[in-house]
Amino acid sequence: MGSKIIPYIDREVIEWRWWSDNKLISFQLFASCFLIDGLLVDASAPGSETDLRKWVTTLRGKNIINSCYLTHFHEDHAGGAPMLKKEFDIPIYASTLTVPYLKKGYKYRFYRKTYWGRHGQKQIEVEPTEGPIITKSGNYSFELFPMPGHSPDLTALVDKKNQIAFVGDAIMYKYGYTFGGSSADLYEDISQIYNSQKSLYKITEGMDNLKIFVAHVGMVNRNFIAEKMKEIEDLHTKAHKIQKELIDIGYRRQSKIVKEIIRKIWRKGELLQFKILSMGEISRANLVATLLKWPLDS
Repeated sequence: MGSKIIPYIDREVIEWRWWSDNKLISFQLFASCFLIDGLLVDASAPGSETDLRKWVTTLRGKNIINSCYLTHFHEDHAGGAPMLKKEFDIPIYASTLTVPYLKKGYKYRFYRKTYWGRHGQKQIEVEPTEGPIITKSGNYSFELFPMPGHSPDLTALVDKKNQIAFVGDAIMYKYGYTFGGSSADLYEDISQIYNSQKSLYKITEGMDNLKIFVAHVGMVNRNFIAEKMKEIEDLHTKAHKIQKELIDIGYRRQSKIVKEIIRKIWRKGELLQFKILSMGEISRANLVATLLKWPLDS
């Protein structure tokens, strides 16, 4: 296991990163939570409990956590919340859509255990709120902004006055895979992801100094949203264009069309570690399927 503290904006915002050192993982995938003026946004993964506890006990002054908001129910964002509530009496807040997912807890497949901890997501009673989320000094007031797509309950926090936003997994570093297949609790819709990003870009118009904090990425600016939207637009256009070309030359079976689209767009095809370990829950095929389901003229 490992963890790292990354300060931003003269230490106004602190990112706490945690990752597993499981030897089955060929690359480092970290879970992020962000601290600002006593507000913790997200609570890392179930496997981080011991390290998260140690970090929280070191916090002093304005950084002492007095509330936590979960952007969505996934275990790499909500995993440490039960410990924070039980041992530190920190109130845990989330959108009304998030509450029922965490009330009963859930288990997850082996590949997610290698990343986030083998015990699953413990159940927790979360306090629903429609916002705004005001930090303990009163210097920050975050509006809650729904951003479905990665998960149906994903909610961003946006402080327009101070030009700071926390968006969870609403924006990814790169779009080459999506969750899908037989996954009941992880299913991504690329058209929803795109439309949510488009809405966020619109409501932050004129915010030239906007600092956006993204899980698994860190701090980015508003241009990053535009770059991700363009990336998705290009994938959307390419997928439909290649599908039409394949159908025109006689392809009929959808599975073969999807496989050929993957080969033509990414050349190297699938990263088998993702596809095999996840039993198809993470794959480029899932991404292509949701791109094709999204009409070009919508």
